Amino acid sequence: MTEFQPKPQTPEQVDEGLRNAFRQAIKDGVMDATPYLKQMTYKSDIEKTEAEIKVLQKKLELLKEIETHKSQPRMTLKNSGKFEVISYNDNIYYRLEYSTAIFWYMRKEDDNGAILLKQIADGETHRLLEGLWFNEIRKGNREIMFNTQKIQSEIDELHKKFDVLQSQSATSSELNSVRRELNIAYEKLRKN
Repeated sequence: MTEFQPKPQTPEQVDEGLRNAFRQAIKDGVMDATPYLKQMTYKSDIEKTEAEIKVLQKKLELLKEIETHKSQPRMTLKNSGKFEVISYNDNIYYRLEYSTAIFWYMRKEDDNGAILLKQIADGETHRLLEGLWFNEIRKGNREIMFNTQKIQSEIDELHKKFDVLQSQSATSSELNSVRRELNIAYEKLRKN
């Protein structure tokens, strides 16, 4: 005759088996379950689980808040230059001067009074406006134009330097040093 070998059970199966046996014993009147039921309220387990859920919810809220701040768009300088607002022939023009290009825009108002800027794309009009600007506003002074371009190039380089330092998590004093240089360069440009 072979010995009885019980089939191995998982802890969940053992737990379920004991619960079923306990229920059957109560039904059969073999035991009084009152003292055991008082012990089996699992109140402490429920409270512990609820507390853990609250902690996890707070962590989740914090992670969502962090993610919200990460996903917000950041403002970065794409280009910088000099602008002038010029009146010519009863129209208002905007001259935007960058280190690499010069753009002219004409100011218009639509029927609702909203201001619109229309870029001057016609080469002949662009040359005419640039020539008039040079002769009447700059009074034909090439030295001023050269200095302006030189200062603008310096400003562009300082902005690039600042962006590199910022991307490398530079210290505040390093960033402030570049900011001071930029302020000086902008002041020179303004006075030019």
